[in-house]
This record gives sequence, C-alpha cells and structure tokens, in this order.
Amino acid sequence: MDTIIKENPHYHTPLISSYRGNPLIEALDPIPKNRMEAAKRLLKKPEFDKSEIELDASLRKHLTLNLRNYLFPTNKHVDILYGILLQIFDGYKYRNPLTAEGQKKLHRVHGKKEWVVVKKHKPGTISFITGLSGMGKSIAIEAVLNAISATVIRHMNYKGTPFTETQIVALKNNVGDQISPKFFAKRYGEKTDRLLGIELYSKYFKNRQLTRYDFIVELYKIICNHFVGIIAIDEFQNIKLATHKLKEELIALLIDMRDELGIPIVLVGTYKAVDILRKDASISRRLVEGGYYELERPLSSADEDFRNFCDVMWMYQWLREPVALTDKIYD
Repeated sequence: MDTIIKENPHYHTPLISSYRGNPLIEALDPIPKNRMEAAKRLLKKPEFDKSEIELDASLRKHLTLNLRNYLFPTNKHVDILYGILLQIFDGYKYRNPLTAEGQKKLHRVHGKKEWVVVKKHKPGTISFITGLSGMGKSIAIEAVLNAISATVIRHMNYKGTPFTETQIVALKNNVGDQISPKFFAKRYGEKTDRLLGIELYSKYFKNRQLTRYDFIVELYKIICNHFVGIIAIDEFQNIKLATHKLKEELIALLIDMRDELGIPIVLVGTYKAVDILRKDASISRRLVEGGYYELERPLSSADEDFRNFCDVMWMYQWLREPVALTDKIYD
C-alpha cells in the first residue's frame, strides 16, 4: 500500500447521523454515492505516452511493464470496497476519541505485566478475500485501501478543538516466513515505523528479553494509540507452514484483537487458506463474518467484466500499427 500522509485533514459531514462528530470517520473520504463512483476510485490506469510509440522496439518492450499498474475494477472489486468501508466505519463508530467511551478505550491500564482492555459495545469483524494465485488479490486490497483514504492522517484541530493525533487507517503486511504471534506483532510494529517515518516501535521489538505477551501488548498499544482502522493480512495461506500450535495461537490472537479492541481485520489468501476454515466451523464463522469475497476466473470470454477489462486494456498498445480486438483474442 502506498504511504500517503494527509496533514490537517478536511472534515466532511457524513450523511449517516451515527458517523457524525467523529474525527476518525469525518477525515476519511466520503462513502461513494454509487457503484460507478466506487469503480472510478478503484480504476488504475497505466502511464501511456503516444509519442513513445515511435521508439525502437527494444525500448517499447520496457513500456509494456506499465500494465502492471493497470487495474480495471470488476463488480467483485466494488463489492470488496463497500464491504471493507462498512467494516472500517462501523469499527470507528465505537472508538470515537471525543466520547467518554472512546477515551476509556484509549487510556488502558498497563504496567510491566498488566494490560486491561476496556470492554466495548461490540467486537470488530473479520473478512476474507480469496482466489487462485495470480488473480490480483494483493493488487485488489491495495487499491481498495487507497480508495478509502490516505494511509496516515495527522490531525491538528477538529472544528475548533485541539486534536493532535496521528491516525493510521490501515496496517497491511504479508504473513512472514516466521509464523508466531510474537513475530506477527514485530512485523506490524516495524510497518508502523515505516508509515510514520520514525524509528520508535521497531526499537522496542529488538529487545530479545521481552516475552510474547510484551510484544502483543505493544501491538495493542499501536492499534489503540494510532486509531488503526483495519488490519490487513496478505498471503494468509502461509500459516499452513506453521506448526499446529503456532497456527492456533495466531488465529486466537486475531480473534482476540477483533473481540477486545474492536479492530476490523481482512485476510487475503489463496484457496489453501480456505482449507483452514473448513476444518473448524467455529473458526470459519468468526473469520468470515465481515464478508467472504472470491475473485473467480471468468467462465468464458463472454463474461461482461472480462470483456470490459479487455476493452480498456486494449487501448494501451505500444505498437506503431495498433491491432483491433477480435473475438479470437477475447477467447
């Protein structure tokens, strides 16, 4: 996900009354009014300069790599955007820092070996995005998160009231080669430092004397103190590489974050990750209650989304004599 920082944001007035008066929500981009507006936010066009068509063929081969930045939003992409918007807005609704309840959630009682979580009205939700390898799941989640807001928002003043807080709308990371709650917390601490452009949390996680519990407490502090809107976990199928014990510990951590902090979570992975859900109905129910989205291959070249994808992509040709798009090419 791009590291984009929005300084001193403009606060819009949400159309939904329960979202009003909450700087964490009002600093986000407004919810798209319709599916067409949502699709326009998701669309990513490659760089294309017609004058470069006159370059030598050996150079034009390099220009075709610009298509890696192409994303044509399908109906499924729009569904994912609306679903994750619902998760984030609903999560922030119960964590408004300007309310007494929101302040309770901020001011935890924590000491060297103590961490008290203030119970909230409701837990967050966990959603799941899956599909075959190469279907564009990672590109999709990045596009969705970028369509919601800048990654980092630095608040200064909310409608005349001092409000000097740094909000991280989304923390996204891949499942690493080491799969344990301790390593999970460490990676997200390091990601926070990269987003904020500081070296603060990563220093803490370098202390080898700290326990698993200490690492998790520090991760919880990051989520609370920076008003993290959603945790995104890509390549989730990699947890199959973990031992049964570590796998259970990591899933338990995710459910605990959802329950105790009210933080929404989105998991992204191949069908190998889906196998994990099938083995335990209880876990399955809790890991997809926020939504289950499958990026499927088109069944045929007549698929409307697929043809629209091709129609737009075909406009980007680095050929001196453009080729017409035919049914044979669609096939």
